[in-house]
Amino acid sequence: NRPNWLIGGYRYRIFSLPERLMTESRALMFYLSQIIAPSSTKLSLWHDGFAISRGLLQPATTLISVLGLLGLVSGAIWSALRFPLIGLGVLWFFVAHSLESTFIPLELVHEHRNYLASFGIQLALVTFLFYIFRSKKPALLILCVGLAGAYFLVLQNRASIWSDPHYHALHEATHQEKSAIANFLVARNFYFMALNGQKEAIAPSMEYALMAKDNDPYSIIPEMFLVYLSEFDEVNYDPAWMKAASEKIHRYPYLAPTKQSFKDFVSCVREEQCNVPVEDADMLVDAAFNTRNSTLLTSAGAYYLHVRNNPSKAEAAFRKAARKNVVQTRLNLINYLIHVEKQEQACNQLNVLRKNIGLGRYKKLSIHIEDIAAVEWQLKD
Repeated sequence: NRPNWLIGGYRYRIFSLPERLMTESRALMFYLSQIIAPSSTKLSLWHDGFAISRGLLQPATTLISVLGLLGLVSGAIWSALRFPLIGLGVLWFFVAHSLESTFIPLELVHEHRNYLASFGIQLALVTFLFYIFRSKKPALLILCVGLAGAYFLVLQNRASIWSDPHYHALHEATHQEKSAIANFLVARNFYFMALNGQKEAIAPSMEYALMAKDNDPYSIIPEMFLVYLSEFDEVNYDPAWMKAASEKIHRYPYLAPTKQSFKDFVSCVREEQCNVPVEDADMLVDAAFNTRNSTLLTSAGAYYLHVRNNPSKAEAAFRKAARKNVVQTRLNLINYLIHVEKQEQACNQLNVLRKNIGLGRYKKLSIHIEDIAAVEWQLKD
């Protein structure tokens, strides 16, 4: 039996376990290249544009990477007795990556995972160079100084890039063109400049937001950002943004960025800060209503209640969300029923909540104690 904590996590990812393992073979080769020959154009905080391996030949570098890694492991085992430091260094690299770069359903690539692992490759590299040039110490010294100088120049360049947050964001987006996050962060920086009166920042904000949208087929963040950006007179609202966002919610309702972005959008509409056509907003919210995700359903319920003044649709959304049997969704339903003065139904739902608590069906119950006490007090009152 495969443990649910492992397989279940992949329900919230855009890749499967086999796809992750195949992709990580290429990621490990990328990590190796950045240890041996680091490049400022490839070093980045964001690698969400890293292509997912859908098969050993999709892309073909997947098979090459798998064979290369098998060769490295075999070589490390073979050299363990003959050149123990080289074997230790290479195996150190693989052991250091054994959790975050294997089967656990984390994001695919992050450079900080390479920090500890890099010590092993550095040890193996230095030992290898020592064996090759042990009879030519001047050449070994010159080579080591040259490598140290090259690494220092890369480090100096990265420090210069990081010294300016806006330039850093631009650099990341320029060299990680397929990263939706990198492009979005630049768009957001220009957006804040526009809010502060720099109208010339609107055009580049739009440009980078569109690039983020083109490189993000999963999250609704770019589309929602474009909607917010259309509040400026210089930007024309495009209904296609809401249609695309609705399709993403239908296909990928479980993504955390989408759930948060949808919640923010509902709040924006409730506060009358987003002038989106009603039919487009309804399309997006209806897409959320037609999912089984409790977070999206709760936000949809708030929209139907406070924006569209449709209590029956709101109640349907809250009840559908409560099917997940989570404390917060049940509390949301109880609070709604109290709000519309359906006290008896609220009491029934509270009894269901108490029964489930008694059966020990809830985790992290302590964080909801005050909320439960509040609804009990309201119903007694």
